[in-house]
Parts: sequence; C-alpha cells; structure tokens
Amino acid sequence: MVKTYNTRTVSTMDEETRNKIIEAGIPIELYDQGYTTLGPVNKSSITKFANIITEVTMNKFPLFPSKFSEMIVDICNGKSKQDFREIIDGKPGSGKSYSALYGAARYAIEAADKFGQNPKDFFSLDNCALLQDTEGVTSLLDGLDKFQAVVIDDAGVSAGHKDFSSKSNKNLDAIMATCRTKRWYVIFTAPMNKHLDLTIRELMYCRGKIYKSCHDEGFNIVQQQGISWQKSNNKWIEINPHYVYDEQRVEMYAYFTPDILDPYKNIIAQYDKVRDAAADSLIHDKAMEEKERKNPTDKREEKFKTILETHRQIVYNMTHDSAGKWLERKSIGKRGGNSYSVNEIMSETGMNDRQVNKIIAVLKAAEKAGAQK
Repeated sequence: MVKTYNTRTVSTMDEETRNKIIEAGIPIELYDQGYTTLGPVNKSSITKFANIITEVTMNKFPLFPSKFSEMIVDICNGKSKQDFREIIDGKPGSGKSYSALYGAARYAIEAADKFGQNPKDFFSLDNCALLQDTEGVTSLLDGLDKFQAVVIDDAGVSAGHKDFSSKSNKNLDAIMATCRTKRWYVIFTAPMNKHLDLTIRELMYCRGKIYKSCHDEGFNIVQQQGISWQKSNNKWIEINPHYVYDEQRVEMYAYFTPDILDPYKNIIAQYDKVRDAAADSLIHDKAMEEKERKNPTDKREEKFKTILETHRQIVYNMTHDSAGKWLERKSIGKRGGNSYSVNEIMSETGMNDRQVNKIIAVLKAAEKAGAQK
C-alpha cells in the first residue's frame, strides 16, 4: 500500500531506493517491520540509532512506518470507543512542541490513509492551543469533530493542584470531559511529567520523554511508555511499560520535524506565529487583570455611576424638605424633628452606608457648584 498524502512515507518502494537504503547502512527491517533491534538501551545504541535516522533525513529517504501512530489510529477509530492522551516532557528547548506537532501530523496521515481522507481532516493548526488560553480551548471544544489530533502546549506550566479553580484547570477539565466522547488523540507538553499533579497524570495513557534532541539533523529521539497503576503496600504506584508490536518491545522512536511531511510544510514557522500571538494576548490579559487587581478604580467608578443613576433622586427626596433645603442629619439618640437618617435611606434603597454617604457628597458638591455660578 502506497501512502497517498506523504510521498516520503511508504510501505513499499522501488528496488533502486531500497538498495540505496541498504547501502547507507540503514537496517531494511526498519521499513519492512517498522522497528529494528539495536541491543540494550545505552549510549552506544542511542548513538547508533541517531546515526541511522541521520542517514534517513540527510539522504531524504522515505520515512519508515510508524507502529505507534498506527496503534493510536486503531485505538481512536476502533470499535471500543476510546481516546488516547499523551504527555510529552523534556527540558526547555528540547523540542516538545516540535515532537507534539509531528506526532499529531503523523497520526493524521495514518488516519487519512486508512480512511481515504485528507490529513488536514484530522489535524491542522486550528487543533492547537495553550492550556491557559481559554478562547483557544473553547474553540477546540466547539469546533472540532471526532477522531482529531489535538495539541495542548505548556500544560505542565499552567495546570496543577495548587488552584483547582484556576482558568487552566477549568480548561483541562473541559478537555478531559470532551476528548473521550469525541475520541481525540490529545498531546500535552510539559517541562517535566511530574510538573503535572498526580490526579492529572492518572488521566494520561502515555508518556513521551525527549531522550535526545538532534534538531540540526531534523529529528528527536523520543522514549514512549504507557502509564499504568498497580497497588503495592497499600499504595498505588505508577508503572511505565513499553509498547509491544508483533511481540517486540520498542523503547525508542524517531520523531522527525513535521515540516518533512508533505501536507504540513512550514508548519513549525506557522505554529510559532500562532503560539506567539496567543502568548502575547495572554500576557496582555494577565497584565490588565493584575492592574485591575491592584487598582480596581475603573470598575468601582462604573458600578457607582449605576448606583447614582438609580438612587440619586430617592436620596435627594429623603434629605431635602419640600422647599429643596437640606434637612438636618439625624444623630444618635435624637428623635423626631425635621431630619434625615442614613439608616432609613439604606433600608429604603438597599445601599450600604458608604454608598449613601457618597451620593450625599455628590449632591452637596453639585449644589455648591451651582451656588458658585
């Protein structure tokens, strides 16, 4: 079967290309099976794997099959009605977003190939958002169909157990409630897996760790492990089994730059612009929120204008006699007489004493200004 939408990803190839791959020292079983054996995971095997992938990218050879992506397509589009949630972690600059975009794009290509559709039916930049960007998350929840790949960036920075009522945690709850029903493949990124609260990690199915960054060569080496829980000594312990394909355990995966995939040319540059714009908007909103928190004058003044418009005449009537002259303010212990009571005005209008006294001050200032004219 030849891949329709990505000419660099094929499961069959011409004899000339096959021979060039073998001559370059690339194990041909990588193309025949989707994986190869390099021995125990150590510095030597990682270096050997990096050299193999470098040959693929430098010679622009076809990309080999992705067993991991094929597995996720089967899970999200199968009869069991499941979704798939993954957290990718790594140091700042290691390529978490880069790898998340590749994972989502590769899923989209595999899904499109399986169902005879366009990859962008399953993933595009519209499927990406920062977790703290409520508008972006809302757009995802409202606008995306079933079986989509979704990228939620910087989840570990903004989601945690310290404030369950925070904007980010509310957004996370909404995503978690939606992705199962819509059967999405959701990829979260975080500087460290443990930056996510335990209750959040328990909702993930997979952990991808940036094992080695090779950006100059156009790929990352990622370790993919499942997330499961088992009880030991009356405590639930997280375990991370490797994925098994055809009875072969695979520990390391090559994640290429998504720009290498035909339907997603220049997606990195486009994504950076979208993410920067979203981040700038969030910074602006945060600055305005902080400004308002420290100096909420504008909101208070706006509220008082409404109160003044509603109660000004009532307060005037209760503080003036029929000739429009001010009554004496009733003092404690004084009864009767031609006077007004702040407590009576509060009871009549529902305002507090500060609001009543402020309106009285406005009335006096207006009358004084009129007298000076």
